[in-house]
Amino acid sequence: MPSYATKLAEAFSKEALKIFYQQSVIDAIANRNYEGEIKGVGSILNILTFSKIKIPSLAKFQSYIKNPESTILEQVGNELKEVIDNYGLSLYTEVQAGNRVGTNYTTGTVTVDSSGNVTGSGTTFTASMVGRGFQASGQTSWYRVATFVITTSITIVDDLKDSGSGGYSGGAVAGGTSYTIEAVTPIALTSTTIYGQLANLKQKLDSQKIPTSDRCLVVPSKVAAMLVQSTALVTPVPASYEDVVKRGLVGEVLGMTVYSSEQVAGDNTNGYHVIAAHKSWLTFAEAYTETGIEPLLGDFGQAYKGLFIYGAKVADERRKAAAELFCTA
Repeated sequence: MPSYATKLAEAFSKEALKIFYQQSVIDAIANRNYEGEIKGVGSILNILTFSKIKIPSLAKFQSYIKNPESTILEQVGNELKEVIDNYGLSLYTEVQAGNRVGTNYTTGTVTVDSSGNVTGSGTTFTASMVGRGFQASGQTSWYRVATFVITTSITIVDDLKDSGSGGYSGGAVAGGTSYTIEAVTPIALTSTTIYGQLANLKQKLDSQKIPTSDRCLVVPSKVAAMLVQSTALVTPVPASYEDVVKRGLVGEVLGMTVYSSEQVAGDNTNGYHVIAAHKSWLTFAEAYTETGIEPLLGDFGQAYKGLFIYGAKVADERRKAAAELFCTA
């Protein structure tokens, strides 16, 4: 009996993964071309454990597996989709400095010393600027805001450092210099302006010489609806309608395949962090490591349990393969 139950649990997990793969947008923004295993010190793993799912009998559980439309399969598949898509889309922070579209902050002037300490004059720096790109007039590279000190003081570092504390190599900048901190506040999109802003997003990828194939754009439903109303969208053909519904595929614009997902980070009050990315941007791995069925103590029936691990990495040199639109709709 235990061996049979374990095989059923493994079969169920595979069916749940099928639903996840049909519906998730993670494949559009990630690749799985990696070497070795995720293990050891320095690896970061995320673990998703499913709440115990009550099973009246093993025979009934087997019927769930044979029926791809079963509620319990949808429950597990959807939970996987929400967790993984939320995780992948939250990595907008791993977009290269200078690759963001939004309302920039340029108030006042700055002095920058050789260590990356920025002193502002007439500035109102805020903690929300941490992680955004910084560039003083005359600089050819973008740097990342590392820390907020006070409204007239921040520190910046070279952008392509995993630790965020890799130092600053941009040199000193004389006082009274103008500057830009990118996409500090969201742009309010309209059906007439959305195409232009997406063109700006595309230009960010073009300027980094990112391949034009395998590009995607993941937007919340409010932005998707606006994009449809703008008439700029090339809608998918009816033959692929079923896959369109499952995965949230909306169409294509400016050579980017557009997906609608409510797991896009942010909200319509504080701003959505919309991601445009090439498939090479994010490396992602996932696996069921444990599945099983056990008796429910003090109750009739069985319980299915699953342990799912996943992790992702944006390599320094691949940060340029994504761009962010900070917006409201």
